[in-house]
This record gives sequence, C-alpha cells and structure tokens, in this order.
Amino acid sequence: MTRHEGRYTGPLLGKYIDDRLIIAAMNDGGKLMRALPGYRPRADQIDLSMEMAHALNQHTSLYAEIGTGRGKSVAIGVNAALYEGPIIISTSNIALQHQLADAIQRVAKALDAAVPPPLVVKGRSHRICIARLHDAEGDDLLAADHLHQYLDGRGGHGGTMGDIDLFPEVAGLDRGAVGRLSAARSCLGDSCVYWDDCPVHWVADIAAARPTVIVNHALLASWITQRERTADSEGYRWLSAAPVIIDEAHQLPRTVEDALTLTLDIAGMISWLDGIAGQWVPRDVAVPALRALTRLGAALHNQIGGDADTDHPLERVVDVTAGDVSTLVVESRDALDMVRRSLPRRPRRAKGSMRALLAHRVVQDSLTGNLATLDRLRRDPGAFYVDVARSTPGITVSRIPLFPGSTIRRALDGPAIALSATLSTGPDGDMRYMMRQYGVHRDDQAHTFRVPSAFDYAKVGRLLIPRGLPVLQQDPLLPIGRRQAMEAAYLAARLPVAEQLIRAARGRALLLFTSRHMMQMYHDHLVAALEADGIECRLTAAGDAGERQALLSWLRAAPLRVLMGSRAFWEGIDLAGDDLILVIIDKVPYPRISSDILAARSEALDRLERDEPMAGGVVADDDEGNEGDDRGGREAASDLPSVPVQTLLRSMVPEATINLLQMVGRLIRTTDDRGVVAILDSRLHDTPHGRRIRDTLPPFTLTTDDQEAAAFLAAIPLAEGE
Repeated sequence: MTRHEGRYTGPLLGKYIDDRLIIAAMNDGGKLMRALPGYRPRADQIDLSMEMAHALNQHTSLYAEIGTGRGKSVAIGVNAALYEGPIIISTSNIALQHQLADAIQRVAKALDAAVPPPLVVKGRSHRICIARLHDAEGDDLLAADHLHQYLDGRGGHGGTMGDIDLFPEVAGLDRGAVGRLSAARSCLGDSCVYWDDCPVHWVADIAAARPTVIVNHALLASWITQRERTADSEGYRWLSAAPVIIDEAHQLPRTVEDALTLTLDIAGMISWLDGIAGQWVPRDVAVPALRALTRLGAALHNQIGGDADTDHPLERVVDVTAGDVSTLVVESRDALDMVRRSLPRRPRRAKGSMRALLAHRVVQDSLTGNLATLDRLRRDPGAFYVDVARSTPGITVSRIPLFPGSTIRRALDGPAIALSATLSTGPDGDMRYMMRQYGVHRDDQAHTFRVPSAFDYAKVGRLLIPRGLPVLQQDPLLPIGRRQAMEAAYLAARLPVAEQLIRAARGRALLLFTSRHMMQMYHDHLVAALEADGIECRLTAAGDAGERQALLSWLRAAPLRVLMGSRAFWEGIDLAGDDLILVIIDKVPYPRISSDILAARSEALDRLERDEPMAGGVVADDDEGNEGDDRGGREAASDLPSVPVQTLLRSMVPEATINLLQMVGRLIRTTDDRGVVAILDSRLHDTPHGRRIRDTLPPFTLTTDDQEAAAFLAAIPLAEGE
C-alpha cells in the first residue's frame, strides 16, 4: 500500500508538520547534525520521519517495519518535537521508555522546539496496590504503615503517582514487602473496591494532561481494556483522540489479548470453599456457593460433552448465554459475593501463624479474582473454552477475545503509528496479518512502509535447517510409553547437532525453547556431554527483567558458556560481538491454541472481511490447500491442531513467523556481528506453511549440513585470549 495523497481537513491536536522542516533538520549540515554527536544523515531515516509526519498530518495510521539499528528513536523524536501536541508513545519495557524519552529531549533541544520533557509512566509492577496496602498483614504490615505515612507526607497518592521506586528512601522499609504490595499481581480493574483511588486508574488522568507520555505495553493494554468497559465515560476518551506511536508494535496485540482474557477456576473455588466452610465463613453462606458452582460446572460440562472421567483435557467453545449457564453464572456470582462479605479481614489464628496468613491471602485473591470474572461474564459473555479434567467440578473457564484487534481499534481511534522490526509475515513484506491484529481491515485505513535491514546476512551468517528430523506429536491421548519413546527419538536426532555446534562456537551460545520440559531435557544432557570441554550450561528461570539481565551478564562475563531460555529470551535482549555467535532454536514457535478457538476466530475474521475487505486477502496456494488426499487440506498429525491449512495460514503461521523472526533476530545486532542460527525443525523444508515461514526469514546463506555450519563457526576469529 502506498501513502494516501491529499490533505486531511479535520482538526489536529498538534502542528501540521511540513516535510521541508524534516529535511532541513535531518539533512547534511542540518540542526541534528550540528547538535547531536555521531548523527549522520540517512535517506531511509528521513523517509521514515516523513512517513510518520504524514500519518500525523492526515490523521491516519502507519505500519512501518524498521530493521535493527535504522534510527527509529530519532524519527520518533523529530515527530514528537515538531508536532508539539499530545502524543502517547508505548514500548515494551522501562529501559526503552527512558531511551525514547532521552532521544525526544535531545532532538527537541537540537530543533529548538518548545516541548516539555516527556512523562515516563511506569507500569503496574512499579505502582502501589491500594487494596494490598489496606489489607496488609504479618511482615507486610510494617511496610504498609510506613507507606501510609510516606504518602500522607507527599500529598497523598497523587504526590507520587504510587511509584514504588520512590518508597525505599523511607527509613526501615523492607524492599521485598514493598514489592508484594505492588499492583503487578491480581489486579481487578474497575471491579476493585479501591478502584477510584488506584494509581493505575488515576495515573491515566495525569497522563492525559501531559503533551508527551511514554508508557509500557502492559499499562496501555490495561487502559485499552478499561476504555472498552467504560466506553460511555469520559475517563479514557483521551485515548481515542491523541496520536499513538507504538514501538515494538508486534507485542501490543498479544498484551491486550492477555488483559482481556478472564479465567474462572471452578475446581479451585470449590476446593477452598469446602475448606473454609464453618471456619472462616458460616456453613449456611458457603454451602449455597458450593452448590451454585457445582451446578455451573455440570451445565458447562453438558454443553461440551465428552467423558467426565477422562484424564485428558478437552477444549471447546461454549455459549455462556445458552440454557442454564447464564442463570448459573449470576447465581454463582451472587453466592460468592455473600462469601466475600462474610470473610473476616484476618483469620482467627495462633500468634505468628504465617501459614494461616498465606492461606487467607490466597482465599482473598481467589475470591476477588473469580468474583470479577463472574461479574464480567455476566455483563459481556464473549467467547469461552472449557477444560475438563477427570470430573465435573474439575473445570476451568477462560474468556478469550476472538478478535482483540477490534478492541484496540475502538480504543485507539486517532492516528496509530506501529513500528517494529517484525511486522511482515510473508517473503513479499505482507503486513496484513499485523494490521488485522490492530483492527485494520481495509486498505484505505492505513498505509505501510519498510526500511530494509542494513546487515549483509548472506556474508556474516549461516542459517542451518537440517532435513529429516522427527516431529514431536503433542497428543494428550498418546500412551506414556509411546510419548517417552517419541521424545527419545526427537532428542537423539537433535542433541548431536547441538553438541557439535556448541563445541565449534566455543560456547557463546543461546538456546531457545517453546517448552520448559524440553529445555530441561536438553540441559540435563548437555551439562554432562560438554563438561569435558569446559563448557558451562545454565538453565534460565527468569521471572523479571532484573533476573534476565543477571543471566545475560553471566553469559557475557566469560567464554565457554551456554544459556538456555524460553519465551522471556525470545526477544528484547542484545548480545553483540563475540558475546554470542550461535543461536539454536528447538522448533518453530507455533502458538498453543485449540482447534475450536482457531475455527471460531477464522469465522469471525470471515465476517469482518466481508464487511471490510482488504485487497489481496490470504489465499492458499494449490499445494497448501491440497496437502494429501486423505487429509482434506488439513495439517498432518504433529504439534499443530487438526484444522484446515487455510486456517493455519491466517492465524498460527503468521504468529509463528513473528515469534521466529524475533528469535532469529537475537544473533545479528550490529554490522560487526556474525554467526550461525540453527532451527532444528525440518517442517521448514517439508510443509508448504513451513516453507512460507522459511522464506520470510533474513537472507542468511542457507545450509542443511551441520558440519558446514560448524566449520563456519570454527572459522570465526575471536578476541585474543578467548
């Protein structure tokens, strides 16, 4: 799609940005070159800046794919400085928030623009939870008292925006206790009784009053979902007016989907209700809730059918508005609300009984969380799937948005500029999948732009994809013995390749996995196999950014080290130069989702495309639609659901492509980097959808020979002494 011509005649919140101003500022001898050390004019960076300005001027949306190191921070800074109006900028983490804020201030100063410093709004893990503050017990109580005093002395919560990072200066404050009082866990949104005082809520009002606001994706997602639930209120309408620049834009739709997903744990509620009946709440209050939940579980089970005594989970889309389910949702919600009202603020316990305190906290969190879910199910049924395990009470219900892009589009109704190194999901730069993730279904609703990578991939790296590797079938009905035999064959084909490459790289390797179980099996084998070579392997269990950075520092600190990670390490990490010369990817990271949900999403997309057709919709090639006469165009038995290939191409394959591009992108971060990416998944050769993914990857020199890849690694000159 090309840029739309003509001029938008509606109101702008900021100034009209003239292309001539951008060229004058960014060209050779311009203000940026004179004021910013190291800045050099680049045509693609200037083009990107003008495309962004055009989107702001025309009040339209832009989807721009920019390779690593192509200068998007400067382009963002130029537009924020010249627009001089309210702009929301969202990115993935606090480090990038500060990096963008610094870039905007430096560019604004160079351009003599009268732009106030951007407001960096931290996420929920940096915000105090007022509910936890009021309900603090045990060791957390002292910290809560300190925080109350501190907040009162700073003019209340508004004086600090509930920023936890400001609190450790208080004398005697336990940092661990402060962390436990954050809003990162079990946030109930507007279902919380303290919502009006919640920093996550009112920091949005503070942000609305500032010209340039930089947030993380998780906080923006919480605002988007709140805007969806309070569409008739004024509180979040500013989201629909201000332009939004989304850095690392491939992440936001998934973050919004997670924020919209609700889980109802019927089995867990029944278990703890049975435990507290007659102890913390009267039996005549607990028993009606037990009965209502049991009936709700039975009604859901009847909808999906299947054997209640099976050991294997079943996933089905169900209609919670049909039959008795809707009535039982309301009945269960009202009964649990009575339990909540009867639950004491603190349990009766012996002095210092931490076990009782922790159990009480679990019950409180579970009760309030499930109440919020039931309340939202009642108001907005949406789409669900049900897992059945062993018996009728063993049911969990998850509300999954079939199409979160519609929510994003309604909330962010102004210009949206999506920037990422991974927006396209086809070899021809096709960005339609990601545009649909943002609710864009027509060509005239947005335009696209690509800045190619500056790296000579064919020269600096090799892409190893061996042939003939077995696929591990993820079928829960498989007998344990057969599953173990398949795992043994799977590992036997891959571990020798991994060993050979790691030895040739002399460590300096990052192994990426989709499963912690498989990562553990690799680790157990490689630790023993590489010990004689002096190569140390470490398994990651990173829970936050701090732990992840510590592990990356460990890898950088010395050669002969190998780090193994799961999803937290797929993206957002930089290991340049000799720190990393080998990336091994166990298999293509297809998203885990049931065939029922895939089919429901495909039907929803069909309806949207009938209403808002996009030119050149995804059409299966001849071999993609007829992959074997006995399968009727369905994917062969593997770790993919049994659905038509066309459904895979519209949903799972594009998502897997973006995930894999991020994983592959860990290797080459600068023009001086070199090395090997090994993807141990032969489906990239053997299946049409696999070849589609393979052809979208960076243009490394492709090989199927592990010895050739090992020789390339061994020939890489490393720094002296390594």
